[in-house]
Amino acid sequence: MDKQLFGVLLCGVYEEDEVKTGRYRNGATRLGSREWKYVQQNMYPRYQYLGYVEQIDRNLVVDFKDYFFVPVTYLYEQINQEKTIRMASMDSPWRDHLLQRFGFYMIRVGLPTDFNTIAAPAVEQLQP
Repeated sequence: MDKQLFGVLLCGVYEEDEVKTGRYRNGATRLGSREWKYVQQNMYPRYQYLGYVEQIDRNLVVDFKDYFFVPVTYLYEQINQEKTIRMASMDSPWRDHLLQRFGFYMIRVGLPTDFNTIAAPAVEQLQP
């Protein structure tokens, strides 16, 4: 029973233009040309640029901030009733890279904006 998978964590995948213009979800903002360049080069930690996906005939972007949990039983029900279909798949090592980037995004540590001011006295105390 311990080896049973209870659910799947999924991320939102959107068309390139929707992400660029901020139309893909409530609260999203338009990305400037500099930010968009970072997204395309996978230098923006929040996004994974997939580029052109042949099976879907579109350029796609994954937003790691937009993730959700789906119970496995529900997912299988949807597949069996043909309400959900697999549109594309990703092979290794690209799949592994995507998982690694998602993990990196999720384990970020938020630091205060004035971190250097706060940390300076503590660092000075550590110096011999």
